[in-house]
Amino acid sequence: MSERLSPRPFYFCPDCGVGEGELHAQFPLCDQELCPICNGQLLSCRHAHDTDPVLKAGRIPFLYFPMLCAKCGAEDPDFFSVPDREWKAIVPKPYWDVVLCHPCYLYLAKLKPPTVLSRKKKPVVDLETGLLFP
Repeated sequence: MSERLSPRPFYFCPDCGVGEGELHAQFPLCDQELCPICNGQLLSCRHAHDTDPVLKAGRIPFLYFPMLCAKCGAEDPDFFSVPDREWKAIVPKPYWDVVLCHPCYLYLAKLKPPTVLSRKKKPVVDLETGLLFP
């Protein structure tokens, strides 16, 4: 491969092991390769069964795009899980779909009053049957 254009450290495809900027080695079986026609995962798209159009369109080399914490910018933070209701109570609505590292999530949680998390849902009454749903 020629001179690298990216100033970032060298990354490798976690599936087929090629370096950043190189074509995937297990064409069309690498689960990280993107389809140049539909931009989906090549392995699971309809274009994987007929590779001629894919080759004609031009294969996409492996490129590493890190996940970044939207608050502090930490690269590839460890994943953690919280119930949706808690996430929506802690994280402001415009940021519900972003990645946050755990320390930034805990920081946001400290800024919210405890009553936000302990609030109970109001029961819903079905007007036709009169049944109460929690």
